[in-house]
Amino acid sequence: MEKEFVPYELALELKKLGFFEECLGFYIWQSWNNNSRLEIGNDDEYTCETIKAPLYQQTFRFFREKYNLLGSPVPCDFNRKDTKFDFIINGNMNYRYLSYEEVKLECLKKLIELAKE
Repeated sequence: MEKEFVPYELALELKKLGFFEECLGFYIWQSWNNNSRLEIGNDDEYTCETIKAPLYQQTFRFFREKYNLLGSPVPCDFNRKDTKFDFIINGNMNYRYLSYEEVKLECLKKLIELAKE
């Protein structure tokens, strides 16, 4: 289920861009091992700093509504079993990647980059 959530590093960037929506999960930074841990549930009960862990579809909606950036992964070839994916942002096709998981991550990184500009 963790692959449905945006990685910790990108969740931090989203917070800087104003993402404060309710989420199904949150990250807790573990300083003792220099890593983050994903928790499912509400972060209200924690006293330490937490970062909201949005789902990918929440982030795509956030960029569409707040920054007028429409990003989406799209398949390159429907006829192949090992379909490669590209992503489109506001009608412009971008790069070619090997898997859907890789392309949705790269699409989100590009949306963050564009929103910062």
